[in-house]
Amino acid sequence: MMLDFEYYNHPVIFAIARIILGILFFMQAYDKVFKIGLKQVVEAYELPVNNPLSSNFLVWSGTIYTSYCELIGGALLILGLFTNIALYFLAIDLAVATLGFCLQSPLYDMKFVWNRLMILGFLLIAPIEWNLFSLDRLFGLIK
Repeated sequence: MMLDFEYYNHPVIFAIARIILGILFFMQAYDKVFKIGLKQVVEAYELPVNNPLSSNFLVWSGTIYTSYCELIGGALLILGLFTNIALYFLAIDLAVATLGFCLQSPLYDMKFVWNRLMILGFLLIAPIEWNLFSLDRLFGLIK
């Protein structure tokens, strides 16, 4: 019996996109949490003084959420475990990060968000059946 490679093209590109997105998020968060430190990340973030959203609480909350969401969500994507939940939380993460960067600089360069958004969008609109090479499939979390 021969393998039908055409059947595996969609699951392969899904797995590649999922793993690449997971690595991008995980490594970014790893640097923030373990190498740079959250305190230094917050200190590097400078909002205009007269901005009503520039409270220290919001900056710390956003930094903590995005850092740990990217760390955990990235690891889950690499493993292919709870894939959809991780994608939803990472979509919120991108929105929070984009808002923060736009508050800091209204003409924010989207190059740091755009590639992640496109991969995330592809993974969200692709049929879940394409998630063949994952722990979700192995553990029966998806059919």
